[in-house]
Amino acid sequence: EEMVEETEVNEEEWDGVIVGIKMSGNGRSCERHEVCGAALGNGSLVRFRMEVDESGSRVLRVKLVEDGAETCSVGFLPRIYMLKHESQFNNKFAQVLERFDSTNHVMKKASDKRCCGACSFCLLENILIEE
Repeated sequence: EEMVEETEVNEEEWDGVIVGIKMSGNGRSCERHEVCGAALGNGSLVRFRMEVDESGSRVLRVKLVEDGAETCSVGFLPRIYMLKHESQFNNKFAQVLERFDSTNHVMKKASDKRCCGACSFCLLENILIEE
């Protein structure tokens, strides 16, 4: 049996955090998942979309991309992203780097609990190409 070393993703390597990935409802529903955010794994591809939620507020919703198509709504970007950086994230693609419920990092675990599930991401335009 091969030993797999657990690696922590360094904060300098990611562009932000997706929140609410363990919540059901709130615009995140489909016929395939009870909680759509459960489908997110390390390496998942997502796209950010500015939308208006049920209360009339603008939100940056996170959509899972599978087989080249947007599927489920799996979470949101924190409201501060909407207020300060909407154009930096709207309609952009990103890759999930690390689910915070699968780490031993105390602060990330606390963030996961406080935010009803959280994970880090890197915008595809910022992914480093190793030569």
